[in-house]
Amino acid sequence: MEKLIPINFIDLNSAIIQEDLSEEPDIIDLTIIEQVVNATEKRAYRSIKKILEYIVPSYVNEEKLDPEIPVIHLRISGDGRNVGWKVKHIMITVVLLDDSMNLFNKSDYHYTIVLFLGTENYLTLKVVTTALIQELQELSNTGMVINDIFWRFELFFSSDWKFLSICLGFNAANFNYFCLWCEITKNQRGNGKSNWMISKSMSVLSENPTAYPGHKLPPLFNMISFKNHIPDKLHIMLRITDHLWELVLQEIKNKGLFNDITQNIIIKEIKNLKIRFEF
Repeated sequence: MEKLIPINFIDLNSAIIQEDLSEEPDIIDLTIIEQVVNATEKRAYRSIKKILEYIVPSYVNEEKLDPEIPVIHLRISGDGRNVGWKVKHIMITVVLLDDSMNLFNKSDYHYTIVLFLGTENYLTLKVVTTALIQELQELSNTGMVINDIFWRFELFFSSDWKFLSICLGFNAANFNYFCLWCEITKNQRGNGKSNWMISKSMSVLSENPTAYPGHKLPPLFNMISFKNHIPDKLHIMLRITDHLWELVLQEIKNKGLFNDITQNIIIKEIKNLKIRFEF
């Protein structure tokens, strides 16, 4: 597989912008941390076309793809993770949405295409995704022939809000225009009569990166329509849960019930869920 899908290395030079890693580490295994620290000079990319050439025939044989309907739905995803307190790495993956059985429960079917040490910022992502963007443009515009079958592609992009906003060249979430898909402002959030529809056009934004309020840089994946830029469901759920949990704790405090007994009850219940938690 390594010969069929070679790993290419990317020269980032001064494009890497390091930030203060004040966040909690996602990975605390010392062996993994040491391996990652030793690999800080390596930034890798694998051709998405090479991956497709390798996996599509098996997907056809397993009847996950139908040559009679030669359309492949590809989802690109990206996220950053803190490895210990020293470094942060960014990973971009691709998965075939047509393989619904293995989409959510098996990581083996999520193929890594970009991996590098650094932080989530526009300049770095623009450099490391140059080859990926070119290949995605080609897949979107001209499709691809694999084993004498011409395949067309519908592309999707999914990540948390921060990664999405960076790739769309958008402002931070605390700006007046906070929505990636429409031109709703902060003071309209509670207005149920507002038109919460996708009102932005990728073609307009590609021609003029500042055409919509809040956008300041060209979108990286302009071959993917706005309706196919989708926030990750897990991150949305976690964010909502965070707010609900804050409300629960605040209500307990307001009623004067926040004491050692309450804390022990909460900690015990959360441990039953096998979640790491402490006050």
